[in-house]
Amino acid sequence: MKQQLPVQLLLPIITPLGDLSGLLVLAWQFDGVVAVVIGVAVTYAVPSALGAPGLTVGTGLCCVWMGLRRTGWARRALLYRLRRA
Repeated sequence: MKQQLPVQLLLPIITPLGDLSGLLVLAWQFDGVVAVVIGVAVTYAVPSALGAPGLTVGTGLCCVWMGLRRTGWARRALLYRLRRA
């Protein structure tokens, strides 16, 4: 659910070991995987039988909401489309 790659990540980072800008691009692409792994670990660590599904549904709704905001969908337009279906 990301937009275009920022130009700042493509600029070279000069170090004694060489250009490390590739690591920034790699981190930019895989932060979603890290977020999912952390979310699964937190959900697994919740001790109650009701807390884990509630946390999962809440996290899922938050991810959908943030994804819709990033793609430019307005809340009213989404609700209007859901009502028409």
